[in-house]
Amino acid sequence: MGKKNPDATDMPIGLMMSLAQHQNAMKTFGRLDDERQKSVIRYVEDSTTGEEAKSRIQNAVQNLDQGNTGFIG
Repeated sequence: MGKKNPDATDMPIGLMMSLAQHQNAMKTFGRLDDERQKSVIRYVEDSTTGEEAKSRIQNAVQNLDQGNTGFIG
C-alpha cells in the first residue's frame, strides 16, 4: 500500500508544531499555493528515518523563515 497524496490537512505534526513556533515561516508557507505546500510536506515525509525527518523539518522551517522556497525544487 503506497502513501496517500499529501495535502495541507495531512501535515506532519512535527512540521506543524515547528511552523507554529516560527511566525515568518508560517506566513511564507501560507502564501504558497497548494502544490508548493504539498512539496514541502513531501520533502519531510520522504525522510527514511526520524532523525532525517527532524533535520528536514529544521531545514524547511529555517528556509521558510527567510522567505526561501528553493529547497523544495
